[in-house]
Amino acid sequence: MSTDSDEAMVACAGFIGIVVGIFLFIIYITIASAVLLSSFWAWFILPIFPALPALTIVNAVAIGMFYNALNGSYLKAIEKYNETRKNPKETSESIGLFIAFAIGPWIALLIGWVFKTIFM
Repeated sequence: MSTDSDEAMVACAGFIGIVVGIFLFIIYITIASAVLLSSFWAWFILPIFPALPALTIVNAVAIGMFYNALNGSYLKAIEKYNETRKNPKETSESIGLFIAFAIGPWIALLIGWVFKTIFM
């Protein structure tokens, strides 16, 4: 009888770990995207329009959340997740997508920095 409750506890702990991990990943992506947006704003927009205010990371988070709410990207991510669950072959594709989301903002920031350094 205790093994059933132990298995239930392990399953519950695993589920909670996945939910917390997803939540932390969403926070990470939000902050990374905000750093990218505020950096690009300072590098490329402010030199052209110096009268505009600087964009802080908090402002960039708010703009990103507003854009995602209008764009429906959260719904697209949920649909993609549901498709992946139906087809186990796409699991490796979703792991690649996860990695791309994790390092994508930093690659874009590096490319933007190189462009700014060379051409501006």
